[in-house]
Amino acid sequence: MSQDTTRAGGNGEREQLVAGIEQSRQDLARTVRALTAKVDVPTRVRGRAAEMRERTRPALVYGAAGVCAAAALLALSRRKRS
Repeated sequence: MSQDTTRAGGNGEREQLVAGIEQSRQDLARTVRALTAKVDVPTRVRGRAAEMRERTRPALVYGAAGVCAAAALLALSRRKRS
């Protein structure tokens, strides 16, 4: 009868060990994915470039509109002089 008690306790410990190992595997997989993402420089550069394009696009549009407005004013002022 003591053998059955040991087996029951052993199974509980075994299940805890298996659960702990599975948790460690998941943690390790997350760590590997994070490290892989950090080492993947081309993808990081593309992502950063896309972010910068999105951030500077409105400034480029407003800048282009300003240049067009300045050119139009310059053309009008020269036309009035003539």
